Amino acid sequence: MKIKNNAIIQILAASILMLIPLWYNGSPLYYPDSMGYIFWGMQGMEIPERAATYGLFVRYFSLGQSLWLNIYFQAFLTAFIVRILWFKILEINNPFYFLFSCLVLGLGSSLGWTLATLMPDIFCTLSAVCLFLLLFFRSRYSVSTRWFLILIFVFCSIQHVSIFLINMLLLAFFSVWLWVKGQFKTQIIGLAGLFFLVFLSNIGIGLVHKMVSGSFYISKSSGSFLIGRLAETGILGRYLDENCASNPGPLCQMRTALPMGAEYFLWNENSPIKTTGGLHDANGYYKEAIADILTSPKYLAYFVEAGLRSAMKQFFLLDIGDGLGGGEKLKQLRFFPGNESDYNMSKQIGQINFFRLNDFCYLVLAGLVFLFVRSRAIFDLSPDLKITAIFIVILLISNALVNGALSTPLNRYQVRVFWLVYLWLLAALYPVLQPYFSSDPKSKL
Repeated sequence: MKIKNNAIIQILAASILMLIPLWYNGSPLYYPDSMGYIFWGMQGMEIPERAATYGLFVRYFSLGQSLWLNIYFQAFLTAFIVRILWFKILEINNPFYFLFSCLVLGLGSSLGWTLATLMPDIFCTLSAVCLFLLLFFRSRYSVSTRWFLILIFVFCSIQHVSIFLINMLLLAFFSVWLWVKGQFKTQIIGLAGLFFLVFLSNIGIGLVHKMVSGSFYISKSSGSFLIGRLAETGILGRYLDENCASNPGPLCQMRTALPMGAEYFLWNENSPIKTTGGLHDANGYYKEAIADILTSPKYLAYFVEAGLRSAMKQFFLLDIGDGLGGGEKLKQLRFFPGNESDYNMSKQIGQINFFRLNDFCYLVLAGLVFLFVRSRAIFDLSPDLKITAIFIVILLISNALVNGALSTPLNRYQVRVFWLVYLWLLAALYPVLQPYFSSDPKSKL
């Protein structure tokens, strides 16, 4: 079977090329939060402060033997989606250019690191891409492929609660854009179906929790996380200063310690949140305060202002490596024979130079932009490339708004989607670079 005509071989080869960081790091990358997914997931228990689905993904797809299986699956699924986008939508029917692009994405963008990290970040991007494909291009592939994309969308969407919010915002932006274009009525059935699918996926998180814990819920800690964000922005401190005299409550005892960073507020052992019941026991008090704050025009205005400022910051946080590094001996890895020694021998424990890595990725981006401008490719963009560019911009904005407004801005949240910019530039440059990947060369750069 030749690689040129075999889709499975192409996808397998592409997934290996995308995982370049694994080959010189030596092991899957353990972001600190991923320890919770591994620990709780391997015991088949609910994760106290997150959706349980990614933990169950770790448990079942690892087969109890190796975390590498989870990483390979993430890469395979990504290569599959990229190939559909490449061949069916952008009509780049050149397998060698497809593999070259996957190599560039793995080596020169954040994609390889996002795939190699044991966190549900990649599923946020894949869920959004599936949404895009189902909204605008569902007529281009068979019914079976369409249903397979729906299944992938649901699987990806139930991995984290924030994916629901990002997809809802994405659909809202697209609804406005279609209305401005005068195409809303022709797309209304498709939009309604996708809104329903997004809601269904969110309910799926609750059903997973029902299976694991016996109770249906979407998030046990949403109030705690939002209180942490309000504490970080100073809004909670203002609210308590103005209300505790007339309405003393459990939260008032923490007002002298505010403001403080959300990470410290939520996780540090000495945080004042511990004195009010921690993440879960006082969640009712947190939600009551949140409702009071967000229904007050004054505090709501403060929250919107702080959210927009954070979203602007989040939008430009594009460095790889935030949180990736050596740590304490990882006892959770006892579930996986050989993975602990794998981790201890990896370059991650020896501190990867992420400054140089990011410099290299920015040079790759600069090179692609230079070729794009020099070749004047912007004047030859197909309608599908134009709408894909609009989708990527809307996704970058939606991702920044959700993560910037509702949590502490963090590099990892934005780089998980920014690799699509590299992908788009590679697609736009195909007419220019195609002669280098053809047996019938034409004029070159």
